[in-house]
Amino acid sequence: MAVLSISSFVSRGYVGNRTISFALESLGEEVIALPTVIFSNHPGNSSYSGFSIGVSDIAAFFEEFKRTNDINNLKLVLSGYLGSVNQVEIIKNIICDIKKNTKKLYICDPIIGNEKGMFVKKPLADSIKKNLVPLADLVTPNQFELEFLSGKKIVSINDLISATAIIREMGAKAIVVTSSYIENQIVTIFCANKDGSWLLKLPFLSSNSNGAGDLFSALLSYNFCIRNLSLIDSVKRASIVCWSIIKNSNNIEYIDLIKYLNKSLDEKIDIYMEKIS
Repeated sequence: MAVLSISSFVSRGYVGNRTISFALESLGEEVIALPTVIFSNHPGNSSYSGFSIGVSDIAAFFEEFKRTNDINNLKLVLSGYLGSVNQVEIIKNIICDIKKNTKKLYICDPIIGNEKGMFVKKPLADSIKKNLVPLADLVTPNQFELEFLSGKKIVSINDLISATAIIREMGAKAIVVTSSYIENQIVTIFCANKDGSWLLKLPFLSSNSNGAGDLFSALLSYNFCIRNLSLIDSVKRASIVCWSIIKNSNNIEYIDLIKYLNKSLDEKIDIYMEKIS
């Protein structure tokens, strides 16, 4: 049984499927990594080369996977960075095919942008919102992405509650907002499902290291979908490990998974948590 991870691949560094595969395989899980793009390195910090994977290639990959494997044995599906709007429809079809006869969970990390703005083209962002978010059992946007998906500006806790409710009305069963800045304070994590909403805070870290969001999605998926922990316990465990790795990576270009992942699994820090609805 394996995890199907649909995201980017870089030759150097730890983002996308490089991060997701390393983290989950370190925890003993097999990962089937389906690349959406192949880049030399993370495109945000420097020049890079690479290309987006064609839709026909993605379809062929999945058909071959189905031919040689029982898709019922997949543990979950995780999607992250996508390379083109044309990829969304085939990825939607893949997810629907997997969920058709099984109850496998789908985790959507809607990688659209951050506080600096949108870094994918708007048609791609719109298609993710329309086609993938409604299929998700769990969505993991940052605040910028949540505002885009919900169409709601977020300046208060009540805005977070109403924005995540909008996402659930679209079809997503649970939402974890991976970072939010409201009312002059940092809300590190906000999560919501049918049972309510929770606010969590960790000590603030300023970091430019890439890959933390992919790591969080991988660890959250592992705890929530594979270990079957509650949403709040899954968020707490993933948050602690990510916080520890970011702290120890000392603001280098990429989080240092090789050096710090195993050490961070035993990290103990205080997390402020409050159930707010």
